[in-house]
Amino acid sequence: MIWGAITEAEQRQPKNVRQRKNLVFTKQVQLALQVLQRLAEGSELKATFHLQRQGPSFTIQTDASPWGMGAVLWGANGPVAWWAQELQPEHFAFLQATPGDPAWQTEWEMLAIIVSLTAFSKFIPHKAVSLLADNTGVLETTLKLRSSKPGMALLAAERVVTLKEMDSQIAFGRHLRSAANYLADALSRLSVGKSVPKQLKEVPRVEPPVRSWGQWAPVEG
Repeated sequence: MIWGAITEAEQRQPKNVRQRKNLVFTKQVQLALQVLQRLAEGSELKATFHLQRQGPSFTIQTDASPWGMGAVLWGANGPVAWWAQELQPEHFAFLQATPGDPAWQTEWEMLAIIVSLTAFSKFIPHKAVSLLADNTGVLETTLKLRSSKPGMALLAAERVVTLKEMDSQIAFGRHLRSAANYLADALSRLSVGKSVPKQLKEVPRVEPPVRSWGQWAPVEG
């Protein structure tokens, strides 16, 4: 009876209904219609379920300023760890950048992502992670490894080597509005007077390992 009503309703559709664009949604509900038909006929139902692969267990939220960098590692139940560091002479030497110059902001933000991978390495070996950042250009370069800027190309190479050594991968990146990125922003400005956000007061701080930039391998601290 149920199937008969559905079939009758389908047959009453006006001839000028644009079936090609699925305006009656017959394709989308075909499985449901088959189930209803079998229920109406008393037939045995068999179903196959496909489990979706679980997404990344950890998310890295990063930011940088002309003076420093910082990041928060998030797990399923909240923040797991954080780090913050003033920009170092080796960073300027590697990128041939000028200290305090905002023209290098994009490079500093990608640098923060790479440092985060090593700083949080004990939490994320052999795992996929996702990224949160407030710079879409940085996310695109990190994920697609393409940039016309020499400094970003260097950092893209560092990103490849770092993840290979960790046997990890970046599953995806998500853009975060600057106003919503206040935790990582504050961490990137600790060296110029910002305080550690209260949400992170009880969260462990980790120190990034010493790294030899441009040598394609981290150095033991």
